[in-house]
Amino acid sequence: METWIEQARLMITECECSEKEKRQRIVESLKGPALELIRAVRFSNPEASALQYLEAVESTFGSSDSGEDLYFKFRLLRQSTGQTLSEFLRRIEKMLSKVVERDGLSPGLVDKVRIKQLVRGAVNSDMMLLQLRLRERKHYPPSFLNLLKEIRKAEESEASRHRMSAKAKAIQYREDERASTSVI
Repeated sequence: METWIEQARLMITECECSEKEKRQRIVESLKGPALELIRAVRFSNPEASALQYLEAVESTFGSSDSGEDLYFKFRLLRQSTGQTLSEFLRRIEKMLSKVVERDGLSPGLVDKVRIKQLVRGAVNSDMMLLQLRLRERKHYPPSFLNLLKEIRKAEESEASRHRMSAKAKAIQYREDERASTSVI
């Protein structure tokens, strides 16, 4: 439901179509209890806006966590085993946007809070954190997109080094194998 709410909110804010068409798109994308809810909203207020439709669905079926609760959950985020640093950053960003949306954090603090949580929660990526000097950049953090770009570049570089190392080991193994057969 959260993904649908995010997409509907984006459609409402970004789409240049009429209010009537926005309401129609929301109604067409719903079924079951959510559609019944919108019918009730429309019955009680025929002039309800698309945003009011969305707020009704969100308040009925969405998370009831306050901004403060979401911020607390955000501070507990940790990198999962096998999760890349860029995947963890995207998970942080998704949760952080919910915190800001629910007034749990001022938008002006987002970059600083993001990097602090990335450093705190990145339990499987210490070397990359050191390489990117993220601990030293807490006071003047990069934006989400710049940080994601830096991390992806570092991950690609690391993956390339691992591939080269694996090839070098395979070549070394073959050379050792040839040397041992020629000695016999």
